[in-house]
Amino acid sequence: MNNKIGMYSIFFLLFIIACSRNIEPELLDIELSNCQLTPAFSNDIFEYSFSSDTIITKTNMSVVSSGYGAKIFYSLNEGDFTYISNGDISPDIELTSKTNTFVIIVINKNHIKTYKVSSGDKTKKSIELSALKITPGLLVPAFSNSITEYKLGVPNRGRYIYINPVSDEGVVSYSLNNSSFTVLDQGKYSPPIAIKVGANTLQIQVEKEEHTSSNYSFNVIRYENADLKSIAITPGIFAEQLSPENSSYTALIKPAETAVTFELFPADPNATISMYNKKTPQKITLPVNSKYEFKIADQPEEFIAIVRAVDGYRRYYTFKINRL
Repeated sequence: MNNKIGMYSIFFLLFIIACSRNIEPELLDIELSNCQLTPAFSNDIFEYSFSSDTIITKTNMSVVSSGYGAKIFYSLNEGDFTYISNGDISPDIELTSKTNTFVIIVINKNHIKTYKVSSGDKTKKSIELSALKITPGLLVPAFSNSITEYKLGVPNRGRYIYINPVSDEGVVSYSLNNSSFTVLDQGKYSPPIAIKVGANTLQIQVEKEEHTSSNYSFNVIRYENADLKSIAITPGIFAEQLSPENSSYTALIKPAETAVTFELFPADPNATISMYNKKTPQKITLPVNSKYEFKIADQPEEFIAIVRAVDGYRRYYTFKINRL
């Protein structure tokens, strides 16, 4: 009998010792309502991200620990720590920032473990374009679904652009110059989208379940043409009026003149102009919107001007010099 009492006392003492040991805390699970944890929870992973299929402004947390007598606390966005009972569901937690970060600590005796869980914009799951094609034009930078702002240079002769944006999850629509958004059939090029000369603003939007996920912005520049908007010759006059349809002009000067000065103004302020006498075809690059003098002989002269627009398009003009 006494031996049995002694054995029970030993077992009881061992039980008390075991319960009073500093058991290192260990989480078994972390859950946030309406959110997905990435990667899936594992007790040897201490940093996570969470996201949601829709925009949410609050969530509830549940944390389960295996540590006997462990205390669990959480902090949101470096705020004060709040106690949460092991396995219980917290009250609503307001997500007040654009990005939200939880720090969860588990304390058991002298042992502490820390976990970090971060979100994106209002915990919104990223719904992006997976592919994009635009023609004509050069897109800068090259398309990447993580880049949302672009510049598109379109030749002057490109009166229309065609876009083919694709999203694996959302509905895609576009707006040009702040017009209403038009939904596109994915996998197909859009109908022709007319753009004006100069700056245009194109917006491509991806939506899912009425929550806008991503907006892509394009500064679309349709370059000026290679036309001349103004011509003048001194001394003398041109026999024809300047016209976009006409590229050949005749200048009339007095017999005694030995030089003429051209003033050529391109429609594209960034265009370059080169000019040469047809008899001595050595090209001279003219300063834009400035004067340039050429010597002339007694006989009729013919000059060629080449206007090169930013998009590389060239137009040739002929200027014949006749004496009165």
